[in-house]
Amino acid sequence: MYPGRYSSEWIDVWKPNSLFNPEARESILIVKDDYFGKPNIMDEGFLVARLGVLGYLDRAKRQAEAIILREVLSRYMFPVGSWQIRYTVRNAFSKGLVLRNPATEELLRFLETKHSVSKNILTRTVGKIKKHKYKSLDEFIASRSLG
Repeated sequence: MYPGRYSSEWIDVWKPNSLFNPEARESILIVKDDYFGKPNIMDEGFLVARLGVLGYLDRAKRQAEAIILREVLSRYMFPVGSWQIRYTVRNAFSKGLVLRNPATEELLRFLETKHSVSKNILTRTVGKIKKHKYKSLDEFIASRSLG
């Protein structure tokens, strides 16, 4: 999650030769919603993951933009339903803050330790997060005092 008005994006990466991807390369599904919660594609996994994000944001009384990156390995043999995704996302929030305002390279290195998806996907994901240019607190205060 990163600062911004609410929106979420689900990047579902199925590794080669996994349950629903018999291909020799990764299969990727990207689902996005807007501020009003309307997804560009209906996908149950996205809807359930988004529920976990919204629950966290509601408890925190905050808004944020969120990217959920899910990687399905070839050893994933038995789809057990939406509850697994819901539990995983909620569990991730219970672990607390992992990185706070990371530099681009720091975020990329962190994601590389957690996922084995292609570098291209990780780079694009980090690029989406880092596309926003936020002011430092000093810059913000200085811009307010000049006006």
